[in-house]
Amino acid sequence: SDGIKSDGTLWAWGGNHMGEMGDGTWTDRYFPIQIGSDNKWVAIAGKNDNCHGIKSDGTLWAWGDNTYGQLGDGTKTDKLLPVQIGSDNTWVMVARTYYHNLALKSDGTLWWAWGRNDSGQLGLGDTSHRNIPTTIVDIMGDVGDRGVVDLADAILALQVITKIPPQVTIYSNADVNSDGKIGLAEVIYIMQKISELR
Repeated sequence: SDGIKSDGTLWAWGGNHMGEMGDGTWTDRYFPIQIGSDNKWVAIAGKNDNCHGIKSDGTLWAWGDNTYGQLGDGTKTDKLLPVQIGSDNTWVMVARTYYHNLALKSDGTLWWAWGRNDSGQLGLGDTSHRNIPTTIVDIMGDVGDRGVVDLADAILALQVITKIPPQVTIYSNADVNSDGKIGLAEVIYIMQKISELR
């Protein structure tokens, strides 16, 4: 687990078998420890053995498991310490799913995706994994050969389209399958719920 204190420092605790704590070790921690000495952290997203964070200067950082290139640093090498992803300083939001990520920039680009893509979950029109953030031209992209999209992806994409703040929680009444995906009919349902907030 990871968290940010009100003073902007980053803390982590729990399992660490892939270096997901970002403290430079594989040692599990039974109480929170501070990660580095920086006090500029403003957002953190962690899931499935890796984490991404954004600092107040708009830079994006990642650490932990990198099997599918999900850290976004151009490699598939695990990282035990936070590493900066690219050189951009316009990142404002990052969302983690199981092995891929979505992120937003402040420069007007809709969203970026990278990581695992064997079911077309990045929305890039193919099934190739990406190890760097890749912009998505079509906001809904390719839904893959099963006609499904990730629930988190659908909600984030539709919130961007409709300019609903990402912190607004949208719930679906749909059944979500074991891969965390929903059918396109449920995307319509989410869109209807979002439109009610406009």
